[in-house]
Formats: sequence, C-alpha cells, structure tokens
Amino acid sequence: MPNYTIIGLGRIGTSLGMAIRSRQGGKSRVIGYDADSKTQTVARQMGAVDDVEWNLDNAVKDADLVIVATPAGALYDVFEAIGPYLKQGAVVTDTSPAKRAVLKWADELLPSHVSFVGGNPLTGASVTE
Repeated sequence: MPNYTIIGLGRIGTSLGMAIRSRQGGKSRVIGYDADSKTQTVARQMGAVDDVEWNLDNAVKDADLVIVATPAGALYDVFEAIGPYLKQGAVVTDTSPAKRAVLKWADELLPSHVSFVGGNPLTGASVTE
C-alpha cells in the first residue's frame, strides 16, 4: 500500500489529497501535515487525508511520495527539516511555480537516496480546442 504525505493543507494540498484518496479507493494512506492545527482538522474532516501528523519528522518517515504544497518561501525550511527523515527511494515533489531556487534547494538539502520531481499544478478554468 503506497504511503503519501502532503505538507501544507491549504487549497492545493487538500485538493491533491482528495484526488489521491478518491482514485486510490482505500488502497493507499495519505498523511497530512500543516503548521496550523485548524487547517489540519478541516482537511481531515473533508476527507483529504486519512490522518494528520503534528510532527513533521513522523509525517514523512514512511512516505513513498511527499508532496510539499507550501508557499515557495517555506520550501527551503521544509526541505531542510524533512531531509534526514526521508526513506530510501522516496519521491519528493512541490507545487511551487518558482523552480530555479527550488531545484537548487532540493539538490542541496534532500539526500541522494530520494528523487525530487518539480511540480506545478494548473489551477483555474482552462479552455482547450
């Protein structure tokens, strides 16, 4: 069973959690972390996460995929905090549109036994032809 951790349970993090849980149909576990306890509670009540973790180290230690959905300015500190606790083979991604600094921080702060894949979810209305 894959384990997912979402750090940052605002609009994007909560939306991703809901999508993962709906597509996985109970065949995965989604752990949520947010610095704001009210935000954690709301995400859990909405069904975006299976459980919340108050300790960032514990939130990521068993994760196969870590999604960092925080403001870009917080990514350096988050990468620094989670790096020592990521398991072998874990994948880390983010939701920030600012990639140059994020890629540099990931290279500097995340251990070599994990992979970083820069992300940038598209939001809002779109029109295709």
